[in-house]
Amino acid sequence: MRVLVLSSRTGKALKLLHALYPVHTAVSLHAPPPGVAWILYPKQNWSWLREQNFDIVISLGFMSHIPNLLFEHIPTFNVHPGKLPAFKGKDPHIQALKAGVEWTAVTIHKVTEEIDCGDILMEVPVRINKNDTPTSLEERLRLVAVYATASLLYGISKGECNER
Repeated sequence: MRVLVLSSRTGKALKLLHALYPVHTAVSLHAPPPGVAWILYPKQNWSWLREQNFDIVISLGFMSHIPNLLFEHIPTFNVHPGKLPAFKGKDPHIQALKAGVEWTAVTIHKVTEEIDCGDILMEVPVRINKNDTPTSLEERLRLVAVYATASLLYGISKGECNER
């Protein structure tokens, strides 16, 4: 299965994901792991990407809008580090801390025109500890996000999950 990962974060999550499940191409601010083709963000050519015959697109910390030119033609999923629909948009970990909830989640959902509103494929609960800071919670959510993404990709590749 040919996987495209969109990421505008540090690249740590992309490297860990690639160690768990092979990624073919990345649109990223930072150099991806060896063996992964790299397209420098933000110079995406969405038409070109659509024509590369990817089986699936994963947005893992990609902080830009993904155009329908891509997600209407290739199954595209966002890995959101927050419980949806409660904590949509930017900084869901801070939203959860401010709300004073005991649990949040990593939510993987289909990408649609409306941000963080597509059908949910997977939700992994994450407990918020009393001593959590925005940084500690964000780091834990990112780690859970990578493992959830690898699990989803593995399930799709084995036919155990319908990506459409």
